[in-house]
Amino acid sequence: MLDQVKAIKRNSNFEVVVFKTNPLNSKEEDYDIDGVHVYSIRPLLMPSYILNGLTEGLVGKMFVRKLREVGIKPENVAFVHCHTASHAAFGFGVRKVNPKAKALIQFHDLDPYTLRNGKWAEKRWNIRYRAKKSLEAFERADLLISISTPVQDNLLAFPKARPEEIYPSYLARLEHLKDFPSLKSRKTYILYNGVDTSLFYPEIKKKHDYFTIGCIGNFQELKDHITLIKAFDILIKKGYTSMRLSLLGTGEMRTMCEEYICEHGLEEYVEWPKEVPHTELPDYYRSLDLFVLPSVYEGFGCVYTEAYACGVPFMGVYNQGAAEVIAPEERFKWLIQPHDHRQLAENIEKQYKEHGVQHLCRPYDIDELIKEYIEYLHKI
Repeated sequence: MLDQVKAIKRNSNFEVVVFKTNPLNSKEEDYDIDGVHVYSIRPLLMPSYILNGLTEGLVGKMFVRKLREVGIKPENVAFVHCHTASHAAFGFGVRKVNPKAKALIQFHDLDPYTLRNGKWAEKRWNIRYRAKKSLEAFERADLLISISTPVQDNLLAFPKARPEEIYPSYLARLEHLKDFPSLKSRKTYILYNGVDTSLFYPEIKKKHDYFTIGCIGNFQELKDHITLIKAFDILIKKGYTSMRLSLLGTGEMRTMCEEYICEHGLEEYVEWPKEVPHTELPDYYRSLDLFVLPSVYEGFGCVYTEAYACGVPFMGVYNQGAAEVIAPEERFKWLIQPHDHRQLAENIEKQYKEHGVQHLCRPYDIDELIKEYIEYLHKI
């Protein structure tokens, strides 16, 4: 989100003020990051998304009070850009005292109704309450912003899923909501995740001995690292021992991946780099020959286009967010069906032999995307 904030500041005449929500027991204070001041606030949001939306009125009032405390008149606020449904209360709170203000809600994954998040997310009463409050908020918002077409499709298909949706956890939640109405609002906009091309750009590659496949992502089931590891195993067994796999990330599925690598004798071919600061990510990408993240439930990870901006082609999965930016005639080279490690191995092998150039069909420069977004905002 930092890059988005900076791009809005660069490409508009808006004064951009950033607030970060923290738990009530958090001791985090305000801070500055890369020229952006961040106000730390502790609103009475429901913990772990339990009965999310219950405290909306109180949260809105607290936010208006906080604005005044830091010297911002709510009457001067034009837009409140709320990231995820849980923060919509901020926009509605400002709009109560300033009807001209616009409440915008942005969604970052394929679960815009936040049905899967938090403790007791599987409880039917919690799912139904949260879905009801989210639906009400979306109808009241002035604009609903998705980071890709698949995210928007799930938003508008509710209470069903988009036809291409396969993720069991999300589909299971929707089973409790079949009697819910669909979203009437069509005030939608797609703001693709963009890349700061002043930071992420290609450089002339130094020659190295190995063809390196890289992956950045938390080790979660939905990221499906194991499909990449199985594909890599096929390639090593075929004799491509000049390949290396670099896995950057942490998470609950990492141990299982480490065990698979050990059991299949892949340790000498796999690297585990330590966490890399955002400003050093470009150097990591540039060290790669190919970026692969076979996520099966992905709104639009920035990592795909960050790699591309650094001159590194990426591979992913059909019908996920990043898939739609690849030129249609090339998608068979760069995309696989979910969990298809054999096809992934074939695609990687072809890229190893041919060193094909990848082409995108949509802009990825964050400044270009934000300029279009700002122009749109002036029309609503």
